[in-house]
Parts: sequence; C-alpha cells; structure tokens
Amino acid sequence: QYVSAISTHDINFGVGPAGTGKTYLAVACAVRALLNEQIKRILLVRPAVEAGERLGFLPGDLSQKVDPYLRPLYDALYEMLGFETVNKYIER
Repeated sequence: QYVSAISTHDINFGVGPAGTGKTYLAVACAVRALLNEQIKRILLVRPAVEAGERLGFLPGDLSQKVDPYLRPLYDALYEMLGFETVNKYIER
C-alpha cells in the first residue's frame, strides 16, 4: 500500500516504528522515478530530530552537522546506485 500511495500521490506520510523500511521504500521509489526519467533530481529532506540517542553539539560545517540525520538516506542510495553514481548526482 505504501509504495502504491507513493506512486499515485504527491505527498505521503509513512508512519511506523524504526526499522520497518519507511525510508528505504521511499528512497527506492525515488530512485526508480529518477532512473525512469520521471524526475530530474531527488531532494533529501528529514527533520533534524534525534530518534533515541541525543547527538548533542556537532562540530564542523553545515554538511557535517546534517550528515547524521541524512545518513539513512545516503546509505539507501549507496546500496541502490553505488557510491560513485550517488556522488556524481550530488556534484550536479
């Protein structure tokens, strides 16, 4: 149902416990649309809210501070497309 909803609606909410595949499936749908040239880019967006452990002060530039929140998205992209391909898309 979740994948079907993503395919047919512009905005979706996936609700469920951690580790059930909400992020992974959403990224998979985005990758499929990108490879089928239905979209031109994928925007990575997540709330900066900790789930579980607190991250506390994070040193570094903006990219380094946001990375822990985006890590699940990057991990899914790297698994689906490979490190080099993802980095080429990021450079664009």
